[in-house]
This record gives sequence, C-alpha cells and structure tokens, in this order.
Amino acid sequence: MRPIRVVLFLLMHQATLIGAANNTVIDFSTAWQKCSFYNSNHRWMICSTGIICPFANGSEIIDVFSTIGCMYCPEDGQDCHGAVDDLRPLITISDSQDVIDKLLNWTYITCVQTCDAAIEGETCSENKTCAPGQSFCDYSLSESGSCQACPVDVDQCYQDGFLSTERGRKECVKCDLDCESHPSSELTAHGQNISSEAIDAITTNNVDLVGSGALIDCSDLVLQNVDICLGAEGKVCLIHDYTLDTLYWQLTDKAERSGCTAVVAFGDFLNYPNHEPCSLQHSFDHVNIPVVCISYNDGKVLLNSINSDSTAEVYSGYVGLLCPVEDYLEQCSKVIPCSSELDFCNYHRKVENGEYVEGWCQPCAEDPLYCYFDPRGGTPRTPEFIKSCVKRCNADIYFDRCKFCPAALTGSNLVEGHHEVEAGASQCHFCPNDDILYPKRKFQMFGAEIECWQMQSFFERIKYAEDSLNCRLAQSFNHICGCEGTGYAGADTDAKKATLVWLPRVMALLSIVGSSFIIYDVTRIHTRRSKLLYQLLITLSIFDIIGSIAYAFTSLPTPVEDYIYGGKGNDATCTAQGFFIQVGTTACFINSSLSSYYYLTIIRGLSEDRLKKMRLAFFIPPIVTGLTFAFAGIPWYYDMLLWCNNTANYWPEIPVIISIAWATVVMGAVCIGVVKTERKSRKYSTHAHTHNNISTMVVKQSLLFVGAFYVTWVPYLALQYVWASGRAFTSYGFVLYASSSVPLQGFLNCIVYIKPRYLRRGSTITNTSAITKWFNFSWCCRKKAPPTIAAVEKLNDNGCESELQSTSKLTKPPEDDACDVQVGGSVMHQSILNSSMLDETLSAQQSLNEDQLTEIIGNDDEKDQTQSTLHNSVLKSSMLGESL
Repeated sequence: MRPIRVVLFLLMHQATLIGAANNTVIDFSTAWQKCSFYNSNHRWMICSTGIICPFANGSEIIDVFSTIGCMYCPEDGQDCHGAVDDLRPLITISDSQDVIDKLLNWTYITCVQTCDAAIEGETCSENKTCAPGQSFCDYSLSESGSCQACPVDVDQCYQDGFLSTERGRKECVKCDLDCESHPSSELTAHGQNISSEAIDAITTNNVDLVGSGALIDCSDLVLQNVDICLGAEGKVCLIHDYTLDTLYWQLTDKAERSGCTAVVAFGDFLNYPNHEPCSLQHSFDHVNIPVVCISYNDGKVLLNSINSDSTAEVYSGYVGLLCPVEDYLEQCSKVIPCSSELDFCNYHRKVENGEYVEGWCQPCAEDPLYCYFDPRGGTPRTPEFIKSCVKRCNADIYFDRCKFCPAALTGSNLVEGHHEVEAGASQCHFCPNDDILYPKRKFQMFGAEIECWQMQSFFERIKYAEDSLNCRLAQSFNHICGCEGTGYAGADTDAKKATLVWLPRVMALLSIVGSSFIIYDVTRIHTRRSKLLYQLLITLSIFDIIGSIAYAFTSLPTPVEDYIYGGKGNDATCTAQGFFIQVGTTACFINSSLSSYYYLTIIRGLSEDRLKKMRLAFFIPPIVTGLTFAFAGIPWYYDMLLWCNNTANYWPEIPVIISIAWATVVMGAVCIGVVKTERKSRKYSTHAHTHNNISTMVVKQSLLFVGAFYVTWVPYLALQYVWASGRAFTSYGFVLYASSSVPLQGFLNCIVYIKPRYLRRGSTITNTSAITKWFNFSWCCRKKAPPTIAAVEKLNDNGCESELQSTSKLTKPPEDDACDVQVGGSVMHQSILNSSMLDETLSAQQSLNEDQLTEIIGNDDEKDQTQSTLHNSVLKSSMLGESL
C-alpha cells in the first residue's frame, strides 16, 4: 500500500474521535475537523481543505450516527482489513453489535475506494477506480483503460484529441468534485452567546473573520435602501432584513463602506415572533467582514437593548468542505454540454463577469417550479440555472386559472434581458417601496402557491426593467403582500376597490328591476302571454335576472385567500357564481332568436300561426347552448378580480360574439328591406319629403335593438380580450366601465320596452309613408288578398295605381264605413294605421286581425286617433323597440 495520507470518515459519537493509523485519539481542536453527512441531499463534509471525499456507502449508518470523524489511510504493511480491525476495540458507543458491524463494514468499503484507488498510469475499470479528484479512467479500451491525471481545467476534457471515448470524457469531468466551503459562526452580545448562522458566502481566501464593537441599528440599509449607515464606523451593524435571500453583495458592500466591523441580520422571511434559525445566502458574494444571521426574537431583543454600553463580537469561519456523494455527476459549462437530453446544467459554480459559467448536469425534475425556486429553502435560482433548466426541461411556467396572466410566458423570456437592466431606479421591484407586510402570504403564480418573500427575492435576483410586461404582471399581485402599488385592476386605494364592488352591484340590481318589470307587464295581459314575441321576451328576462343576481354579488363569493376587496367565499361559492353568470348569458342567445323573429315577420311575412309552429326552433337552440357552455365552464370558474367567471381564454366569449354578429346582420337585413320598399313606393306619395323619416326610424329602431348588445357586451368582451392577451393590468377606468355595463342589459331592455308609451303623444308627421300607401292600396283593392312587399314594389303594374293616386290626394278621409280596410279577412278601421312603424310594416307583410295588431302595439287606448296624421312618437314605438 502506497504511503499516502488520505482521511477516512469514522463515527464520532458524543464528541469521541478516534485515529486508526496509530490507535491514538486525535486532538480535534488542533489536527482534525469534524464532518457531517447530510443524507437528505447526498452531501457531506470532508476533514480538511484539500482532502478528497470518499463515496458514500452504507448511508443507513449515517442515518443513525450523523456526526463522524476522520482517520488516516493504512500505513505500509497494513491493509484496510487490518485498519478496520484495529478500530473495533476503540469504539466506545453503546449500540448493538449489528450497528457497529455495519459501521465497520462501511468504513472498510470507504477505505478500499479511497486508499486503494488506482493512481496515474495504473489500469482502471468499473471494479478498479482511479483516485477521485486526482485522476480519472480514460476508458480507452471501452470497458477499461488507464488512470490519467486530472486536467487543471475540465474544459480540456472536451477538447479535440484529449480523449478518444465519450465515456472517458464523462469520467474526466468528474475530476472536479465541486467541494464547497461550509461556514460556521459565533455571536456574543452583552456577554451572552446567541445562536447564529453564517451566511452561505465566499469570504476572501476562506479565512476566519472576526469583528467586534458597539451595536448600531443599520436597518435603513434595507428598509430605506440608503447607501451609508451614519455613525457605523468601527461598530457591529444590526440589520432587520424582512425577506429571505435579499442580503446580496450590495448590502455587504454598503456595510463595509459604512465602516461596519461585522453584520448581524435578523428577521429572515419570518417577520413575526419566532426562534427559527435564519438562513441567508449571498450567491457568489465575496465578503471581507463577518456576516451572521439570528432569529427574529433574538434580533428584536438586541435591537431594543441597544445603548451606549451595547457591544458584540462576531466570528465566521469554515469548518471544511461539502462535496457531492454521487459518483455519476457530470460537469457542464458554457463549453461542455450535458450529454443526456434529459439533463440540464445547474449553473452554480465559477463566476465570470457576474454570471455562473459552470455547473453539474442533473436530471429534469417533474415539477417545473424546481427550475425557478430551490425546494429546500424556497430561494430563487440564478438566472443561468433557470435558463438552462427551462430550455432543456421545457419547464414553462403557467398561471393557474388566471385569465389575465400570459399563458405563453416561458422561463427563457422570463429572465430575458435581465442583465441589461442597471441597478437602481430602472430595476423592477416586486414591492417598489420594500414594504412587504405579509411575507408568508401565498398566491397563485408560476402554477403553484408562491410566498410573498419568494417573489420579492426573485425580482431582486432576476433583474427586470420596471416598465416590462413581467414586472407589471407581478406587481398586479403585490397587493396580496400588503405592498403599495398599482393594486389589482389598477385599484390602488380602498375607495377604488369599493367602487369596483358597488357600482357593478347597483347596475345589476337595476337590471333585475328592469327585467322583472318586463315580465310583470307582459304577463298581466292574457292575450300577450300567448304571443310568441312576448314569450321570447319573458324567457330573455328570466335568464337576464339569473345572470344579474350572480353579478350583483360581485366579489363576495371570491375565495377569501385571494384577498380581493369584499371577498368572503371559497372555491365552491366562486364556482357557483361563475356558473350562474354563464347561465345568464343565455339571454344573449335569446336575443338572437328575437332578431330572427323580426326578420321572419317583417321581411318574410310569416304569420303568427306559422311562427308558433316553429316555436321550438326559437327556444331550444339558445337555451341548450347557454346551459352547455355553463356546465362546460365548471373546471374554469375562478376569481377574475371583479367576480368569479370562466377563466379560460377566448372560447367562453365566442358564443356571445356570434350572437352579437347574428343580431347585427339580421337587423341590418331588416333595415335594408324596409329602405328598399320605401324607395320603391316613394313616387306614389303626395308628401315625398317625409319618406326619409320613415326609413330613418326603421334604421334607428334596428340600431336601438342591437345597441343594447353593444353597450353591455362589447366593452366587457374587449376587456376579456386584452386580459387574455396579457395587457390592461392597471387600466382602472376601462375595467370599471366594462364591469358596470355588462350587468345592465335588463335595465336597457326595460327602457326600450317602455319608451314608446311615453313618446306616443309627441309631434306628428303626415301619414304618407310607403306603409300608409300600402293600406290605401289595400283599401282600393280590398276585394283582393293583402299584397306582400313584392306586390308593393310592382305597384306600377297594378291596375289600382290610378285609384291609389287619387285616393292619396284626398283632403279628408272618406266616411267611416268607406274607410274600413280589409286585412286578413277581418275589417280594420283606418285609425289603427296610427300605430307604430313596425305595426304598419307588419300590416304590409302579413295578415293580422285587429286584436293581434293591438296586442303587438300594447296600447288599446289609441285606436281612434286622427286619420290624416301619424304621431312621430308612435313611429318610434315599433315592436323592435318595445320587445328589446
């Protein structure tokens, strides 16, 4: 056995440390340092700097005995069996023989692997490995090879001509065991020892650091982001840090420039009374003064006891190295890629120009969140780690049930351009004023529950421009953490948040009242209840009431953990509200049936009896469509800031958009048909200057019909679009308008429904429209069947033309008996012509008896108006306006 002194791990229980080379107890304080095996993450600490760590075998022993010491390799003339046998009588632990045997067996295996490893030039294979950290097996013969000296830079492993096999290159990069210094600390204040943790940082030359002096509160270095702590020269700086992993090199630089001899941080992310040990990280920071962290309670005690006599002494140092246990680690860098497509490079070693350029290959984790946050402490990863992990593992982030969050945002573009942002005012901060009040609150982001302190830390490490999309998106959530900012939907004050709740609620209540009135007014007259038109109106109003009631709750059913103003609900109440809001959209589809009804009666001239035979076609499609989308949306109903609704992108709005388009096209066809008829019949009027008034009224009433669609739904649909496309996070005015208009449909329907009753007693115009002439034509030809629009358009060819012209020139109407007009087989008095424009149009299109026409008009008191004039207000009371 070669005379090389390499340390081995041996159990040290209750501060007993044993030397194996000469059977003497090793003085721990002078010769050796203890090692601790961390089985949870497969790492351990070696005895002193420069000594190679053995591979882990028998980790079940370490599960029982977590603290072990060191021993020499066997001297010449002695082998590992003899060294282990010499240890047996020296073990003083009181455990079973089985445990001791397992311990000694593990020690033997470690001895063989470390001390009997092949050295440079010797043959190597899977059963005969090379000395780790000193040489590697080149596997030049596929299954075996020779041990080669480790290169100074493992990048050489992938240089052309250095090695001939891929397996040899993988073994070569294992030369660098990635050992990391492990810190320790001590803190004495007011003559008492206080439990502390050293930061995970790199001190200059890894030397022990000591600082002492009077205590001074320098929390403003964090809380106020000042650059210098006044009066800190030669003192120990006490700093209240309220978020985890925000103690970066800028802070230690500030402390050093302020003259601090040491830094004692407290608070961590547990910003409430606790004795939890803190854990701060400095990334690749190099510090020249000791920096330690203590618990929140201990920090508060020190802070409150600062006086002229307060002094403290701080020590931080390193007890050894942490080295990886796995013998299959593959090194990677900007030059050396990971050989497996299932592995990514976890850049965390060797910093150049402020970036990590080396790391180890590790397999992709199942949870994409692993690419962004360390699961052990929740701290954010480095930008290089995130980019590598996301690119290789396809670990795209997503925002669970968040409609206004970008669905296509990936980790690659999440950290894109962060190095271009200068430190200072242009950098994005999750809480711009560093005023996190609730660091432990959780919210849905990155597809999981992220705590506020993690987001604060993430944006401190991953630097964004403050006007970037990612920054504005994240800041739209910071109200949950109690930060001052834009708030959700741009509501940055309680007054604005209350307005977002109460204004839509009032609008919804008005809609409920309006729809209820329509139902009452229709059902109070028996003859109306039997009409298809009014049945459609009742159905529309019922569904509008359902939706308006759901809207009226606004934010009340939203989950309380979403911290929306007025939110008192849970997932169940949220789903229920979203479901009934979606059911309410059935009213939009009923409107499509109404527009179809108008087209069939006005343009196609279908009678009421014929339309009733088609009744199911008017009701079943819109109701089935509405209920189908309501049930289909159950998995997607969640908080949308204003209320709970379908959070899926785009498809929930498609049926509403189709309904609006259908109503627009159909009512446009109605307008065009009436205007064409008006133009054809213009030359038969003795008052041709009034024909445009009639056409204008038709157009206005049609626009009024579809106008309610546009007023209520277009702003809300636009809001859904900009949210789904990842914009309008803070457009408060737009959000308020859209949320207040969408519940108003029932109220607007009611206004249009009752409007003609209050306008019928207005100014008059001469009754010389094409519709009036149709009645004159019908009167002169009353022995014939009532003509259609086509017949009116061919009026020039009709034998009654001359009689119609002479009739239209009458200065006064004929006697009552002579003015009766034959319509649909019944006698209708000429005074009925003084109804709405739609009534005239319907009379020109289909056969209606007197009762039917009166029911559509909705006013039996106006049968006996003057025969020679028409009220302009009556023209506005068409069925289009009434029934909307």
